[in-house]
Amino acid sequence: MDIHIQINKLIQKTIENKIDWKSINQNAFRWTIQKETNQFITTFQAVNIPQNILDNNIQNMIGIIGNGTFIFTLQTTNPGETIIQLQVTQTTNNEYLNELIKLYKIIAEKTKKDYSKILDDLLDNL
Repeated sequence: MDIHIQINKLIQKTIENKIDWKSINQNAFRWTIQKETNQFITTFQAVNIPQNILDNNIQNMIGIIGNGTFIFTLQTTNPGETIIQLQVTQTTNNEYLNELIKLYKIIAEKTKKDYSKILDDLLDNL
């Protein structure tokens, strides 16, 4: 299957809240799913990406990442192996850059809202 189609499916399923992304740190997110005896771990990480990438007013997304890299990895635990790892920069695999920036922005906003809601719930119950 075409990687563009798969990334766009990830975007759509994330928008529909069908993928439960968790923040590992401020620049990395993880989605884990169990299928029978196998666990699949998807990690999406931004390395050296400027924080203003989340600014919706920026028109030229490709120009803003500078020397940054997006790393998308799918691994399995049984057997433990990497199924795919896609590294995208301005010069390497850049045909996926706009889609990965869009996915990154959606995940970052969603996890920010999720954690904000959790904190509000904790504070409201004190």
